[in-house]
Amino acid sequence: MRGIANEMLLSIMIIIAVAFVASYISLPQMGGYRLNLTYIQDVYTMDNALDAARAYSRTALRYSVYQSCYEALGKGSDIMALEGFNASVSGPAESFMKAYTKDGYTFLGSYKVRLPEYRLEMTGFSQEGINASARGDKMSTSSILPELTASLKAGSALAEEVHTDCYHLYSEAKRISYEAEQAFYGHMYWEVEKWPRGERKANNVKGATQKEICDQVFASSNSGKKGMQEAEQALKSEANNVKLPKGAVLEGERAAIIWKMVKTDTNPDGTVNATCYFLPEANATARVVLKGTVEHPIHNGTGIAVSNLTANFSKTLNATAIPSKEEPPAGSDTVPPKFLEGPTLSGAPTQTSADVYFKTDEAVMVIIFYGETASYGERIDSMGLLDEWREFTVTLDGLTPGTAYHFKVNLTDSSGNSIESRDFGFSTA
Repeated sequence: MRGIANEMLLSIMIIIAVAFVASYISLPQMGGYRLNLTYIQDVYTMDNALDAARAYSRTALRYSVYQSCYEALGKGSDIMALEGFNASVSGPAESFMKAYTKDGYTFLGSYKVRLPEYRLEMTGFSQEGINASARGDKMSTSSILPELTASLKAGSALAEEVHTDCYHLYSEAKRISYEAEQAFYGHMYWEVEKWPRGERKANNVKGATQKEICDQVFASSNSGKKGMQEAEQALKSEANNVKLPKGAVLEGERAAIIWKMVKTDTNPDGTVNATCYFLPEANATARVVLKGTVEHPIHNGTGIAVSNLTANFSKTLNATAIPSKEEPPAGSDTVPPKFLEGPTLSGAPTQTSADVYFKTDEAVMVIIFYGETASYGERIDSMGLLDEWREFTVTLDGLTPGTAYHFKVNLTDSSGNSIESRDFGFSTA
């Protein structure tokens, strides 16, 4: 405002000087008076136009953050890491900001304000709100009158704290999904342990891949198919007894088979005699829907409406049976799996999460133990025995900011052979 006031003062001084000179060159005094008065009024009114344009830009910044939060929270996919969520909010918010300010701002039908193309420089997330700043070049206003053209310019930096429950909904949805995952596995593991497992054999099988071969081997086993049909019924019934946290519901419960090729012999006609080992697995999706308590203006696909932000996320759940170490399947190996890379952290830990990365030499089931001491206390179980799964990135969620943590990784292959890493440590941001 001081800069605008200075410009106005300078303009007034110039007008006075022009009027003074005009008196010596015989310009019409009454006409000069009207010209000066009109010019001063015009400058003053354009200053108001700039103030109105600044208010519009601040509102555009808030609306941009609301809209990007609304869309990021409603994606419905597996909950992303914090860095990904931040990017999904800040990137679109900048695009919205540019869209809202790409055209000129018209004040009282006569005064035109050119709005700059803003760039969102920072979006900071906290439990209380979102801090968003936008930078542009200069915004200018002008008015064309019969006697003259006048213009003013002003800085266009914006710094707003946009209070929204966007981050709160995101972090709460992650917490609920994590608890739902633990509840599902803790309850369904004991049910899955009752389901059929073990080796199945079939002769003269056709298939281009190991999976196609093992699928046919299992399909040829009447006892296996009957057992899995019974498991499917038991899963749908038992899923009702899973004690899910408030805000989460189960969808798409399904009994599945995790396979492991044990042995194949090729016949002269190109078919194979195959032996596959199978483990049962319970699959489901936890749907987390949370509605915020504050209404915000957003575009809901058809128009602008005042609505609550809503988190709508899903989390894939599974509970896989553990192979018996005492009774390994016939023909299986006795060599434990190996770490080809890691375990190590994939990137720097955030305040509430860390990603653990590693590669193995064969398909394995994974258990990660972690906690604030070497006794751990927390665990993530069962990443599956799919033959393709040999590279893992596992997110440890729900961590405390500024805290030291320990973790170790346990691998078990389809024959029951296990290996455990040493203890590792890291600290959250």
